[in-house]
Amino acid sequence: MSKIKRILLVDDDNVTNLFTKFVLDRYNKELEIDICLNGQEAINYLQTTDLLPDLIILDINMPLLNGFEFLDWQSQSSFQEICVVMYSTSDRDEDIQLSLQYKQVVEYIEKPFDLQQIEELFNKIEN
Repeated sequence: MSKIKRILLVDDDNVTNLFTKFVLDRYNKELEIDICLNGQEAINYLQTTDLLPDLIILDINMPLLNGFEFLDWQSQSSFQEICVVMYSTSDRDEDIQLSLQYKQVVEYIEKPFDLQQIEELFNKIEN
């Protein structure tokens, strides 16, 4: 049985969100997936929900508050134990290395991901 039951997807691209949700649903239809369109919405969500996510899938480039700014906030918050997967179109080594310096970031995946990557990701997080 999967430890990951609820995911917070944080990305400002609605098409990417739709595709990502589709792939996650194919992996496990029982996943609860909530979507925020930027880091500030994600902060507001975390501060007001009673149902915290087990995993955050986080884009880098977003308006208002980008992925790195969200990670800075999360690192200083009571939500720092929630695992994060950075999910970006960027393949820049600087972005990858910076992302992986945050202790809550467990993986960096380039968009779009596929079913095999999801399976590998969930196995890595749950083991």
